[in-house]
Amino acid sequence: MKRLWMATIGITILFSGAVVGWAYTKIHTKIPTKEACQFNYFYDCGALPAVWDTSQPIMQTITEATNCKPVLVHPKEDADAKLNLMMNYENLPDLITTGNTELLKEMIDKGLVWELEEFLQTYLPDSHLLKDYPQDVKAALTARDGGWYSYASHIASNDADAIWGVPDSQAEYLEGLKYANQFSIFFRTEYLVQLGINVKDIDTEEKLLETLQLIAEAELKNEAGQSVFPLMIHGNQYQTFTTQALEMHFGVLPVDRNGNYQSIYYNKNYKHVMSFLNRCAQKGYITESMIAMDEPTFIALCDDGRVACYIGGLYALHGNLDADWCTPGPVQSSMGDRPVFGLPYELVASTGWLQTVVSKQTEYPEEIAVFLDYMTSREGMLVHMYGIEGEDYYWDKNNLLHRTEAGAAKVEDCISGMQGFWGFHYGSFSNSVQWVDLSEVSDIRTAFGTSDKVYLYDLDLLSYPVDYVSPDSKEAYIANEVKLYAEQVQNSLLFAEDDVAFEEMYTEFLDQLDRLGLRRYDSYIDKAIQKNYETYGEKIVDINERDVFD
Repeated sequence: MKRLWMATIGITILFSGAVVGWAYTKIHTKIPTKEACQFNYFYDCGALPAVWDTSQPIMQTITEATNCKPVLVHPKEDADAKLNLMMNYENLPDLITTGNTELLKEMIDKGLVWELEEFLQTYLPDSHLLKDYPQDVKAALTARDGGWYSYASHIASNDADAIWGVPDSQAEYLEGLKYANQFSIFFRTEYLVQLGINVKDIDTEEKLLETLQLIAEAELKNEAGQSVFPLMIHGNQYQTFTTQALEMHFGVLPVDRNGNYQSIYYNKNYKHVMSFLNRCAQKGYITESMIAMDEPTFIALCDDGRVACYIGGLYALHGNLDADWCTPGPVQSSMGDRPVFGLPYELVASTGWLQTVVSKQTEYPEEIAVFLDYMTSREGMLVHMYGIEGEDYYWDKNNLLHRTEAGAAKVEDCISGMQGFWGFHYGSFSNSVQWVDLSEVSDIRTAFGTSDKVYLYDLDLLSYPVDYVSPDSKEAYIANEVKLYAEQVQNSLLFAEDDVAFEEMYTEFLDQLDRLGLRRYDSYIDKAIQKNYETYGEKIVDINERDVFD
């Protein structure tokens, strides 16, 4: 998942020798109409099985409805680099779902993917997407990409809500979703109960460290008798997920005291984030083995009850989420600064997370049009998001959907296909049909954003077009050099021997950032940010200004 604002530097795809030889077999032999059409479907996320298993009811239903049986192209590693390689060789899969908007923009600029309005008018003019795709989302996508080229996943907007409707019983929950947060500090509920600790009492950095120490001293065991880690970070992706969570708690903003854009590395509160992690490492809560863990490894540890506290993305926690895990809400740093939270898409409609596009090279445009139409329809979304009615879900008297025990299990098994097709997920639709238990669901997601201790700002004020930084510009070069350097230094900072070594290392870090030209990059980005301030009549200033480097 990409960071929304913390990524103060652009992302440049790097190529390695390991990628060059990767390829897939392109399926371009026409199949008789009576047989299901097979086309290559590339996706870089989700939980789909390795092959299309028609014995699974969900997969079978999709094939029966569309007469399509996609050949799944799902690289386990280096998905962006492999997609880039295919693009450069003009060997694109027929249908593509990606979260990389930079690669998306490049495919558009090279004329490799269809504009969806033109595509559907040509091959399926009665498609529901031509009539009911949210206009505010389409406008946002058009402003970003120069046209409506992609179906955006996980969208929620005013027009989308109007299309699907907001049940009265869901109104409180849906209002809370505005403040829902995927990144925070989470505790395994049973271990806090065992130690007699109220999670809501952990509201400061000092209390957080005290709690971790109590957990460590207790030498907790899970049900299988295995030792419990006091603290878990987000494995080899901690530099994105764990640090992002702590940045919000410790009040990190990518602006200076006057509202000018400033990379977070220059913010004293970001330095404090790394200092906190370093102190956890010095105490043995974080080990070098953790930063080498891949996602399946540390997720399995969380699932097995071997983690007492996890800092990172909520999506990594499985099982009975709201019963097994809890959150304290905002945890204020020892510097006394106010936590911060960026509200998404208040000024501009969401452009979603994943983008699904149709290759102009496809030999199956009619079939893909049908597939796309079905997967984004009410019928199709019910199937790939919730499964088979009566078996995986049922409707209550208020016409709201409830998962059965069997349906809930399928969400986790990564075999059935349920919730695997993330590229076609639709937030407003899900909110309109699925029943939620307000007493259980809301707190772990909204405890941070709804707190009166938190400073709220709009993320749209920090956005800029994906092609604002030209790939061949000096700014792009600076961004890439800074990204590579920062990743190396963060690991060194994490395991600095003591506080003195940490301070020396961070001072050198800042000096090198200046030498790499990061201030030039910041100045360039600031022009876009100042334009946003002017356009929307709103401005972000660092409320914790005393803690910004001069």
